[in-house]
Amino acid sequence: MPTRDGTPMHQEPFTTNAMWVTRYKWSETFGELLPTYVQPAETIANSDVVLWYYGGLHHLVRSEDTQMTHLMWVGFMLKPHNVWAKTPFFP
Repeated sequence: MPTRDGTPMHQEPFTTNAMWVTRYKWSETFGELLPTYVQPAETIANSDVVLWYYGGLHHLVRSEDTQMTHLMWVGFMLKPHNVWAKTPFFP
């Protein structure tokens, strides 16, 4: 889950998704080449994976901003959902 709402999507192909998952390959290190890393599609089962997160920023102007924004934060949170088939508390 992104830590802020409204991830900007631009014309660059790698910004079309906020999260990408690829198989680990030492030569794949450039985010702008993500669309080429996922074509053709490969299975990620039983392999090392890389999670790519695109967290673009748009400055939301506030009344206390008089000159420029000196610091902005972006990130994501891993939040498990439907991990088990049933709850361990009520077998």
